[in-house]
Amino acid sequence: MAKQLVSPIERHLEKGVVGLAGLILVGAIARYLVTTPNQIELGQESVTPATIDAKLAQKAADVRSRMQTAQPKTVVPEPLFNEFAKSVAPVERNPLPLAVALHPEVPIIDKAYVAKQQTALMKIDAPGKPAVSHGRSTVNLVQAGAVRRTAVDWATIGAVFDIKAHSDRQRREYGATKADVIFGKPEAQRRARRPDGSWNDSDWNSVDHWPSSEVPREDPIVLTIAGDRHMVEPESEKRLLKYTVDLRTSRLQLEILRPLFVQSLLNGDRWLPPPLVSKLDLWKQDDEFLNPDNPPAAQPVDRYGIADADEKPKEPPKAMTPADQIRQALEDVPKIIAKARQNRSENEAREAYNKAAEVMQTREATASDRSRAEKLMKDAEQAERDIKRELLAGGPAPGADRAGGAAAPVKPRRDPLPAQVTWVHDARPGSLVSGKTYQYRLRYRVLNPGAGRPEKFENPENAAVLFLTSDWSPPSDPVTITPSSYYFLASEDKGKEQILVEFYRWFEGVWVKSSRVRFGIGNAMAEEQRVAAPDLLDASKADNPMVRFEADAVVLDVDFLRNHRERKAGNSPRGVRFAPPSATTAAVFLDSSGALEERVWAVDKDHPTKKSIELYKPPRNP
Repeated sequence: MAKQLVSPIERHLEKGVVGLAGLILVGAIARYLVTTPNQIELGQESVTPATIDAKLAQKAADVRSRMQTAQPKTVVPEPLFNEFAKSVAPVERNPLPLAVALHPEVPIIDKAYVAKQQTALMKIDAPGKPAVSHGRSTVNLVQAGAVRRTAVDWATIGAVFDIKAHSDRQRREYGATKADVIFGKPEAQRRARRPDGSWNDSDWNSVDHWPSSEVPREDPIVLTIAGDRHMVEPESEKRLLKYTVDLRTSRLQLEILRPLFVQSLLNGDRWLPPPLVSKLDLWKQDDEFLNPDNPPAAQPVDRYGIADADEKPKEPPKAMTPADQIRQALEDVPKIIAKARQNRSENEAREAYNKAAEVMQTREATASDRSRAEKLMKDAEQAERDIKRELLAGGPAPGADRAGGAAAPVKPRRDPLPAQVTWVHDARPGSLVSGKTYQYRLRYRVLNPGAGRPEKFENPENAAVLFLTSDWSPPSDPVTITPSSYYFLASEDKGKEQILVEFYRWFEGVWVKSSRVRFGIGNAMAEEQRVAAPDLLDASKADNPMVRFEADAVVLDVDFLRNHRERKAGNSPRGVRFAPPSATTAAVFLDSSGALEERVWAVDKDHPTKKSIELYKPPRNP
């Protein structure tokens, strides 16, 4: 068989292609792996990874140097003094002949603020976002003539009112003589977070202020029309005048702005004002009302008992016996009567009467106590009648000697502070529900300076508006009321298909714990047991009262073989590791709102909330 002839080119072509590909590969390796050919354009230069840091540092230094040495642009304003001088120059006119001698110029009272002839109803700026302080405390309340220890969840909602801005606006609208800002009770609303975590504007409800200041009753202003003029009925005008005089007293204004919390607070959380200003600034604001005609006090009075709020809490005071409370009340009533006469306050006279009446109704009062209380009730009634007579007759002039002497010189009032804190208490027993989360909002009420003066308004009907009301503030930050009761799975009884539960309850100022209670499917979570708690009359001793432990829940289902992986601290980057799956007991509970909650024994036995609760420990016998 003859051999086929192959040319040299065909014989070596394949080897040449392989060699060329090898050279290309070696070049690519040299370009992208051995050398550093990666480059970018930085301005007019090319830089590599080896030089980019130095080039960027140099560029930054150049920019900083140019910024430091650059000259700011200056604009020379065009001089306008000559035009200003021409605009204020008097108009040239021939002098008038003098007909009479010149007399001193009549001063213009409203020179700084010239009141409008007629005005619209004045607007009030809405408060800023309120601040809230809250807690749970045990207080002494008088109910049905008896003193009862009551646990209350409380919240105090506050905001800051800009006195200066509002006073300036009143002067502009109503004249220089209407600069005083007279407050009415502010209004507050709250809403609860829904079970799905949302908030809804339809859920806002008014807050029932408690404790609250006692203010005169607000009577409507009655307008009549005579011809083309609107007028206030004489009787209505008289009531309005008396109401205004009573409302603007410094002490009452202070009680409206910052009512005191319950004074008989026994234990639990200490009341503190909302975190708006420092303690010293708050006392200075109080001093403006406590001493309106005197210079500021060097050491203002702490009427809230918060001077040592930053110090370590003290032991709760020893509870007063009923006899001590009666004795204290009989000592306080004469002081209140004297204060009522001094301030010409019918409300304080009624307060004295009610305090004496409480002693009459107290079971522990002796015959001597009741006799003295009856006399004090008559004194309080007489004081109220005397005060009414003085008010209707016009009363003595401020500073006048009641014996008929000349009026003493009235000291000028000091300049008001530019701002005042105002707050509202939401502490009526049963008002707040433990465990729920709330938001609050506020709005101000200020006495209308034009109330009863139809001639001041474009719309005369505005004269019947007694108080000017601001818009609502933005909602406060959410406030969660600490639950007053907890329960945790403690054990199981598979044979009887039951779970064992431990309850924790806040009871009369301390946390107490139940022994283990058995529940099966369909059982409501409630149990009464006797547990150790402080004695009512002497907190240093222990008692053994009956306590009701309960939760808003029914056992819906129990699973004794619930798969669970315990979560533990670990060494991984996330700091968590999970143990292998193991069987544990779990229970599902149903509450009155239809919400479901699952509790797992493996979690509840080391629950952080359970560990954080400080249980009451009875004192050891000496």
